[in-house]
Amino acid sequence: MAESYCNGTSLPEEPVAASPQEGITFMKLGLTFLHQHESALDGMLETLFESMGLSHQWTEFLLHFITDIVNLFLILFVVMFAVSLLQTYIPFDRLKKKLSALGSVWGYLLALALGVASPFCSCTIIPVVMGLISVGVPVQVALCYLTSAALLNGGAVVTLFSTMGAQFGGIYVAVSVLIAVLTSILIRPFAGRENIISYDMGHHHGDHCHDDHCHDEHCNNHSECSHHEPKSRVGYCVDNVWHVLRQTWLYMILSVALSSAVISFVPIETLNTVIGQQNVLSPLLAGLIGAPIHADVFSILPLLQLLRPINFSATMAFALGAMAISIPEVVLLSRVFKAKTIAAYAVLLVALSVAAGYVTLLVL
Repeated sequence: MAESYCNGTSLPEEPVAASPQEGITFMKLGLTFLHQHESALDGMLETLFESMGLSHQWTEFLLHFITDIVNLFLILFVVMFAVSLLQTYIPFDRLKKKLSALGSVWGYLLALALGVASPFCSCTIIPVVMGLISVGVPVQVALCYLTSAALLNGGAVVTLFSTMGAQFGGIYVAVSVLIAVLTSILIRPFAGRENIISYDMGHHHGDHCHDDHCHDEHCNNHSECSHHEPKSRVGYCVDNVWHVLRQTWLYMILSVALSSAVISFVPIETLNTVIGQQNVLSPLLAGLIGAPIHADVFSILPLLQLLRPINFSATMAFALGAMAISIPEVVLLSRVFKAKTIAAYAVLLVALSVAAGYVTLLVL
């Protein structure tokens, strides 16, 4: 009997020789290619904009906007394609039974560890989160992984320790672990399956199985619905990627434009005046300003280095807020969760980031 999916996608009975390693290899090759060409693209664009006589601010805006858009969409394509390809080899019925038990302490520890090992920013890790949820990983554990990948990925931790000092890096890591754990615990009331929109990345042709021979209205069994026209694994993966991107591309472009405008047109002196002063509102303002920005540790590092000697607590709140959540991330999460779950998750991250700033203000 042919392997198939309840969304109308079925696979050939004898596919070409392949293995799940294909998805991992595809992701590694794609990310290596992007990393090697990122600096070259930046240099070419900067030279082009300067030759056009654009001001420094507009050059910075266009440079941030274009490189962020290119990187974000290409990495999303690579990651979503790889995750979809791996899903075609997964024995869902058996895997769901095993992964549904990951709600224990060991599940959270595993999620934290995987987040540290992740090379992605929070936006590009969301397709992986979608894949985890689709195979039965508890929502709280999947969000713990997302938060850990955003705050504790190896690149961010190493960079902060090496450039901001052991004190800042150590406090950042300790606070980030607490934020990941507390967010996962406090989000529980909003983490029920009824709050999930895309339980399966492949269920975008409809909410139910369309197999005339399958009478289960809510069939989620990927091995029983087998009377569909065959599609190649590549076609299935491209279909999944296209479905997600076509419903989010405009909002992602607008949100990247907003974050690029903040980085380029808001002078560092203004940010220094707003959040660099030693006053009780600095951590709050820093966390609120950092949250909408689509940024990794490298893009906010100059500002962190500027602010740290002036206001340690505001610098911590800004770093946590900028790394933990962003408008593009919220847009992508809208493909997975309903609005109240996304709002609760974003509010928790911002509130805990601000709280961390106030704790450092009181302690240091």
